[in-house]
Amino acid sequence: MPFDSSPNMTELGIVNLILTNLLTPIHFNFDSPRDMIQQVNAKATKSEDELKFLRAEAAQQNGFENVPLFAVAVVCVSSALLISNV
Repeated sequence: MPFDSSPNMTELGIVNLILTNLLTPIHFNFDSPRDMIQQVNAKATKSEDELKFLRAEAAQQNGFENVPLFAVAVVCVSSALLISNV
């Protein structure tokens, strides 16, 4: 079997992980994470990592806000199926 010198996707993924996370880390404040969100929002210029952090926080908040609606929809559909089967 010949030696393949081209990098595979795993190697490229590891290199990308090292370059993006180790060289430009966001120092997360575990003592007061909500204050960190406010501090990042208050910055005039934000790095790419900080923008990703803010998008992730917004997505998480959207998920928490939509859980009750999803739960009500599941209960309504379940009760409708039970009523139609009777």
